Amino acid sequence: MRSHELALNLPPIYDVNLWLCSDEEITMHNLEYRKINKSTDVLSFPSSFFHQDDAPSVETSTDPSYSAFLAESKILGDILISVPYVNRQIELDKKEQLIDPNHSQHDGGVSKLMSAMYTFEERLPLLLIHSLLHLRGYDHERSEDDWKLQCARELEFVELLDLAE
Repeated sequence: MRSHELALNLPPIYDVNLWLCSDEEITMHNLEYRKINKSTDVLSFPSSFFHQDDAPSVETSTDPSYSAFLAESKILGDILISVPYVNRQIELDKKEQLIDPNHSQHDGGVSKLMSAMYTFEERLPLLLIHSLLHLRGYDHERSEDDWKLQCARELEFVELLDLAE
């Protein structure tokens, strides 16, 4: 078992569906599932085992029944990435860097690292780290403590996978 599999408490082989999509597609899903009528860079949907009113939590992801489900199905969930949105954000980050090289609108985790990466290919692994943590129950929007926890875990994986420049 590789260290990143161990760190996420995953079976050695599992599936994640990755959808590279348009702004329209991600907006549709964002509206349907989060009631937010705008595009975003990435959405994560845990496997159907967790499609309930309540989002999974870090505690849920260590539940034995969840581990048994993962071991049997090996389906972690779906990740949707809006390529146009990510490319627009890259252009905005480039402009921001030219105006003020020491300023970043992103204040933690992979978001801060992504603001200094100017190609889709550089950002993709960081978006996947962020999304995989969501699939495992991390949710930076729940509280400031959860935000800090997710940012810390993201940076652990960046270091583990040697993605920092």
